[in-house]
Amino acid sequence: MRAHEILLEYGNRSRSKPLTVEEFNQLRPKIEIALQKAEQGVRIYRGVDTRSKMMYTDPTGSERVSANTTNTLTLLLSHMLPSWKSWPKRSRSLICSGDYEYASSYSPSRRARIVLPIGNPDIGIVPASDFWYGFPTATTPPPDEFNRLFMMFYKNFDEFFNRNVIISGSNTDQDLLMRELKAIDQAVANDPEDMKKLIDKLNWTSGHHLKMIKMLASGDVIKSIDKYYNPDSNDFELTPLSGLTVNNNEMWFSAPAVLIHPVEFDKLMN
Repeated sequence: MRAHEILLEYGNRSRSKPLTVEEFNQLRPKIEIALQKAEQGVRIYRGVDTRSKMMYTDPTGSERVSANTTNTLTLLLSHMLPSWKSWPKRSRSLICSGDYEYASSYSPSRRARIVLPIGNPDIGIVPASDFWYGFPTATTPPPDEFNRLFMMFYKNFDEFFNRNVIISGSNTDQDLLMRELKAIDQAVANDPEDMKKLIDKLNWTSGHHLKMIKMLASGDVIKSIDKYYNPDSNDFELTPLSGLTVNNNEMWFSAPAVLIHPVEFDKLMN
């Protein structure tokens, strides 16, 4: 099977499929940059729960929903915040690590694979081992805390203003989220007394609670959230794969990739 046929076949099926050695060799010209980096010791890893030695995977064809938290901030970063517009969409990316042990800790079977992105995609690099720790907690609610407090605020907002709109924790509808954020902005502008009553009812008076009030009751929710979670001001890095250097942090990219067992990689390279 030719390389473009492999891409087309697996692109029309599920997200990940095993690869044969023959298929791997067909794809080698398309992963040459990744192979060179991996041989130089600049490796990307992803935890997996499979015994397959080689796989082809493509995260770009479906929306990834955040695990162990709600999906709100992922949706905002991927589709709505201006400062993230040129970055790989986290909702359509492979989330990886430069640390084998950390990557394998996300697998129930403690397995990880070397990740070889196809082409030369942009790589987002978190300034920490995990995205959850990528923002300074003294000034910004961590992503899981933002998600939790947003859902709490929105549930109260929905009930207080009798909107009868449900945003689920796994919501992937950016139009729905944008519409409701605009409704919050409109309430700040047109019903300031009622918004004050809602905020008083919440009784959020310190720490991250106050930061959330500043964001959500600012009159421009998108602009305010974008200020707190701006990737540049929070020391996130964006580099093409060809410019990647050794690091132990979380990384992500939106492109197909080959995943390969480290032992199998060494065998194929020798």
